[in-house]
Amino acid sequence: MSKIQYWRIFFVILGLIISFTGLILWNIPLNESADEEGYVNIYSADSGWNFGEKVLPYIGGGLLMCFGIGPYILISGLLGRPFPISEEAWNQKSPNLE
Repeated sequence: MSKIQYWRIFFVILGLIISFTGLILWNIPLNESADEEGYVNIYSADSGWNFGEKVLPYIGGGLLMCFGIGPYILISGLLGRPFPISEEAWNQKSPNLE
């Protein structure tokens, strides 16, 4: 039987949680700016972005978490190493200097 690496499972679950949290943060301003019919007007010709006050951090943080940090951690957990580092470089041992 193969040895289960619990840290990989932890990083996969953590990546899913971060992505889902980013999706929620990204959608908070959209749900709050809906009109009576349920439509969201993202752009207005008069005022530019029509999100209101203090909403841009939710959108930026949500996008970063949903499409950046979350998938990076998820892919790193699935691969068992940080994403851009090759397996040979990750498994390299330090030289014995004694």
